[in-house]
Amino acid sequence: MNPIFEIFGRDIPAYSLMAVAGFLLALALIGIFAPLFELDRENAIYIFTLGVVGALIGAKVFYLIQVFPSLIRDLHLIKEDFTTFRLLYINGGMVFYGGLIGGLLMAFYWAKAFRVDLRDYLPLLLPGLAIFAGSGRVGCFFAGCCYGKETDGPIAVVFSRSLYAPNGVPLIPIQLIEASGQLLFAIALLVVGRKEKLRPHLLAIYLTAYCLFRFVLEFWRGDAVRGILWGLSTSQWVSIFILLIVAVSSCRRVKKRI
Repeated sequence: MNPIFEIFGRDIPAYSLMAVAGFLLALALIGIFAPLFELDRENAIYIFTLGVVGALIGAKVFYLIQVFPSLIRDLHLIKEDFTTFRLLYINGGMVFYGGLIGGLLMAFYWAKAFRVDLRDYLPLLLPGLAIFAGSGRVGCFFAGCCYGKETDGPIAVVFSRSLYAPNGVPLIPIQLIEASGQLLFAIALLVVGRKEKLRPHLLAIYLTAYCLFRFVLEFWRGDAVRGILWGLSTSQWVSIFILLIVAVSSCRRVKKRI
């Protein structure tokens, strides 16, 4: 796996390249399927693009919060080895849940500014989000971050140039597993989003599916940056918290109907 690609004589971080590729694929999906869902293509593209900006900010902020002690210790690298500092803290390092929160907040704000109901656009925006996130995980795989535990299984991968994963050690390709799951989520959301009765519940469906998926995957993660409390990682606690919010919200909706 190569954390850096050379394009036209310039070194481009694999993570950044895959993030851009995922963003363009998501835009293509939105542009193609907007007429099918009878939604304004321009509004959808604007809201998604601005949502991605919020997602990038949220993902980076959450990451820096998690690694803050290491960041303080490595401040000397700014002068001594800025390339390494850039790869560790600027180019790489994103937390999906931070991106999810930041992206949803930004999308909600701009949907309100455009005077449209964000829920109407979720059949397009959520599959786009899943594709963007999945592509980001492929970027994680190239960079070697967010790596899995050691394994002697047939699907093991070995990194040789990673700044994050232990090099020369067979690991579970957890990044590719999550990327595959996000692709399946995108397909499922496009199918489910075609059903009028289920459209209002798309966000709850995606959050529930992803949180359960992520909760299980965390048991096979090998990186130590995730934080552990009472045997569960930070992401697992966030998954539980989001699932509780979805459950409470769903119960309230049921009571209102009764």
